[in-house]
Amino acid sequence: MGQHIVKLEKEGHEPRYLIWSTIVDAPVTYGMPLKELKSFYRDEYGRRDFELNFDDRMKRVHEKGTSAHMDRNASETILVNRAGPNETELTHEEIWIKYVDERPDDSDEEE
Repeated sequence: MGQHIVKLEKEGHEPRYLIWSTIVDAPVTYGMPLKELKSFYRDEYGRRDFELNFDDRMKRVHEKGTSAHMDRNASETILVNRAGPNETELTHEEIWIKYVDERPDDSDEEE
């Protein structure tokens, strides 16, 4: 159990990456572009973990859509989830809407 990187894809859009928790069965980040994911990962897990693990995890993500060893694709990682209101299950499309389209604008944060 832990956290996986999941690549969300939607036709006509650049892929977005999020961190998926198997503890809460939901994303613990909003979807982000790859460049932002790299920066987030280094800040969150540290330089050493980034250097030791990030490339291997991303190789799996690019091959199958998820860094999870046991899942064949991103759909399997997010299949049974509690990502919606009151821990309801969301579809792939609903996850995209909630965690990519409805991502809060960083400029809205208070300083």
